[in-house]
Amino acid sequence: MRIEQGNTNIPLHQVFLQIVTDFGEDVVTDNRLIALLSDLGGSEFNQYKFIVRCSIEKGIGNQILEMKNLDEADRMLKIGNLKHSLIDEYSLQEDKVNYIFNCFLHALGLINDIEGIDNSAVQNTESNTEEETAIPFKADPFIFDELLTLFRKHSTIARGNG
Repeated sequence: MRIEQGNTNIPLHQVFLQIVTDFGEDVVTDNRLIALLSDLGGSEFNQYKFIVRCSIEKGIGNQILEMKNLDEADRMLKIGNLKHSLIDEYSLQEDKVNYIFNCFLHALGLINDIEGIDNSAVQNTESNTEEETAIPFKADPFIFDELLTLFRKHSTIARGNG
């Protein structure tokens, strides 16, 4: 399977696999992966770009490569710890981090089947207008009075100097 630049119909985990097939396993350890995914990953990659960048920065690809010789139970335990440390350090969404880790694992031949995340929820929230998703503002009269008092107390306009 050859991936053409700008082809947005191919799932991101397949793009990961093709990049590793074409450029070798070491590509998951450096910034070349981000550049290649930007070129080949299409619009799907944009929502995962920060997570991939954080993963590269933390050396996730290199750490996963070092775990290839471990038995599956030990490897999955360590990968779970890596996921949670990345989620906690960068305050990332768990489902998206899980998907990116699965992309790494799939590309490196450590898992065969991969479950994507439901992008329809992401697309639905992006397609709503601002009015539909905005939380209605209800002014608190007490806070408004306090702010008005502070404004009058500290404003040069209120003193007639403005």
